[in-house]
Amino acid sequence: MAALAVKDEYQGLAAAVSLGITVLKRCKQNTWAELTAAMSEADPIVVKAFKVLDLDDDQLELIAAHQPELGLLRIAPAATHVICPACGTFILSSDTAPTRCLVTPGCSGKPAKIAAAVNAKKPVEEPESPEAEPASAPDSETQPEPAAKPAAKKPVIDLDDDFD
Repeated sequence: MAALAVKDEYQGLAAAVSLGITVLKRCKQNTWAELTAAMSEADPIVVKAFKVLDLDDDQLELIAAHQPELGLLRIAPAATHVICPACGTFILSSDTAPTRCLVTPGCSGKPAKIAAAVNAKKPVEEPESPEAEPASAPDSETQPEPAAKPAAKKPVIDLDDDFD
């Protein structure tokens, strides 16, 4: 399962848009309306994409809370998804993020482009190894041993998974 992570500075709407962009791209859909239609039709591509996406409860609530704004998302033709950090206004720009807020009169914010969410990196815990024995000094009269084959990687078991 691919858990998604957004940039640390994204909160609320910015985080929802970041997640939405990635969901659209993974489901190979252009707009949120197309995604919801494909979901209701059980489109095989969308079903397959959602089988590997691992959205947590907070992310699902965030997406649900921002449905009207997610309806504005568009992947192609290329749109730049922009949010003003000062007033929180979300817009689509045809090229780059504007240098000043164009929506709220008197707003001094500088809108920033919202990046798509990425796969979260789960920390891999190394198994505790027994204390290594001190290496003995090489004997000058013995031949060096041939290189050993690399050890096979041990499978990582996620203890948080529910096993039914």
